[in-house]
Amino acid sequence: MSTISKKKLDELIPPAIEIINSLGFKKDGLVSKTYHGYFSSFGADMINASPLAAAIFSEDSSKRESESNTGTKEDRTLVPLSILKLMKKKLDSNIMDEKLSSFIISRSTNGVLPSIYVENILASAIALKIALRTFKKS
Repeated sequence: MSTISKKKLDELIPPAIEIINSLGFKKDGLVSKTYHGYFSSFGADMINASPLAAAIFSEDSSKRESESNTGTKEDRTLVPLSILKLMKKKLDSNIMDEKLSSFIISRSTNGVLPSIYVENILASAIALKIALRTFKKS
């Protein structure tokens, strides 16, 4: 896997901030620390399992209901949604998929996602995680 350029990350951070503002990450002007963990878990899942597995796990809204029993009420599905929105906004305006998992499936051949897409997903996730740091935490 190739490395993500600093220039690419610098270009992705400002629109990532806009996406965080627009998608409902903030409550009362604050962003929950839980989202930092969600983005970290997403990256780890991509590397340890696969991009598709990470997307499916994060898109699973039933997970949100079980997490509310443990006190975690933040919407995990915002992670793949924000990644897809950032990729669409800055990397590929032709993306028509509504879910990250659909994006991955439609671009995979024999279960393998080309490295440029893996890099774009990871770059978007990193930019969003960095952008989260610009907001006050709850």
